[in-house]
Amino acid sequence: MILINENSFIVNAMVHGNIFISFSAMSIAYLTSSLLNKNLSFQLALACFSIMFLVYTSNRFSDLKEDEINSPNRVYFVRKIGFLFLIISILLFFLSVFLIWPYSKVASILMFFPLIIGLLYNFSGLKKVILIKNLTVGLGWGVLPLVAGAFYQTYDNSIFIFSLFVGFVWIVNSTIFDLKDIPGDSEQGIITIPVKFGEKWTKIFCHFINFILFFMIFVFGYQHFLFFTLITMLIYVCIYIHFAKTRNNTYYYGIFVDGEFVFAAIFHYFLRAIT
Repeated sequence: MILINENSFIVNAMVHGNIFISFSAMSIAYLTSSLLNKNLSFQLALACFSIMFLVYTSNRFSDLKEDEINSPNRVYFVRKIGFLFLIISILLFFLSVFLIWPYSKVASILMFFPLIIGLLYNFSGLKKVILIKNLTVGLGWGVLPLVAGAFYQTYDNSIFIFSLFVGFVWIVNSTIFDLKDIPGDSEQGIITIPVKFGEKWTKIFCHFINFILFFMIFVFGYQHFLFFTLITMLIYVCIYIHFAKTRNNTYYYGIFVDGEFVFAAIFHYFLRAIT
């Protein structure tokens, strides 16, 4: 049982208001900065936060029909206060673009990519095609290290490898997330991997991708300090894949699954502090 007060405004704002998942984007900015031996810039942190804040806030409105079945608490929150969060997310996004522009025009342009593919997914029939959602999520999140690289004007191979890593982790994340959405997705005709193949094969698929990511880190990253953080995070991913169930509530997924990069960033911060 997850000891979380589901009636708490703060908890619901963090999960249903997309604040916590946006901290995951900020955490990726921090880890990318560490990869490049840079200190995390306020402008970059805000930019990555605002990208996913807007993408996921707009997504909550397009998914209302499915969420009436999958996540009634989210629907209640979105209908009550979601429009305010949407306005804030739009303003914050364009403020971030304005702040990033003097540092890197390329980074400012890249900021629009996750938003564009998110809107295409949200307001088209693409969500009814199997794997499209997962690939869209992976592409959107995989852009964040590229935004960081462009911000620091660094374009070495490590950035592109980390971008692939982040993208595949979020493909796993979104696939596991679909387990809780089986009832609503089935009713709306959205064919996800869990809907098509069930819980067992969904987990096998996710463990397979996770195994590839382990291999990728060992081949390309064993000499970098970030290696220990990413290996620890992949172990964490293995654990949440194992314990993910269709019956788990929204807060298990919204905190423990979506929080993988937040926890990785915290772990990495303390690891750097003691070594």
